[in-house]
Amino acid sequence: EMGFEVTFAQRLEAAFHDVTHMAEIYMPVIAVSMIIALPVATVIIKWVPNLRLVGYVLAGVVGLLAIHIIIKALVGISGIAPTRTMIGLLAQGLAGGLGGLVFHYVTLVKGDNKK
Repeated sequence: EMGFEVTFAQRLEAAFHDVTHMAEIYMPVIAVSMIIALPVATVIIKWVPNLRLVGYVLAGVVGLLAIHIIIKALVGISGIAPTRTMIGLLAQGLAGGLGGLVFHYVTLVKGDNKK
């Protein structure tokens, strides 16, 4: 503890600042990981189309986790502070999985029943 109290408003302001300013750096990195992970999943899904949903969710998880693991291995630091803990890293994986889930539903062809 540093001896001063952080108000809820200050926490909210800091979170808003992080979200709006990290987009410039972090969003392109996420985009690259998804540009790699989702097409790879598409190729695999062609062999097992009944696992389309699972395939895209797993691709999202792996894509986002790979970012942090690779950066840590190459540079020796965690670029995103929450990923320094296992819970933070898993939360990033969950976010990637949600991205894969959205991709699955957005790319469904009308009338396609491979949910």
